[in-house]
Amino acid sequence: MTTANMTHSPLPWVSKTDANQSRISPAWGQFRLATLESDNHQNDAAFICTAVNSHQALVEALEQLFEFWDNGTPVRPGSFAIETARAALALAKGGNKA
Repeated sequence: MTTANMTHSPLPWVSKTDANQSRISPAWGQFRLATLESDNHQNDAAFICTAVNSHQALVEALEQLFEFWDNGTPVRPGSFAIETARAALALAKGGNKA
């Protein structure tokens, strides 16, 4: 199942933070998806946005790798499937998609 089968607010999600809280919303929208007021709200909000924004890339990379695996096709270093997986992993770790 890919996230294409799921419904949620459009991506990317961003966080806006002040001293007391962080608000998560779609980058283009004015409405708020969540408000965090924990002691670690800024880091928590950033983590949530990173996870949500990288989810589709991770799903697609794994689907591609498993397609190769299921077909018995060797996946070689530097191949498109490996580079897609590396880019998705970098995105999930807080980097940019290559």
